[in-house]
Amino acid sequence: MIGIKQAYIATTFVFHVLIVFMGFFYTTKILTIN
Repeated sequence: MIGIKQAYIATTFVFHVLIVFMGFFYTTKILTIN
């Protein structure tokens, strides 16, 4: 069974990766348009 701390770390890691990916995607999109 996964502990609460491990689950929190995993969720936070995935959340940060998602934010970085979306930020990189939008930045590339803006640079491509401009």
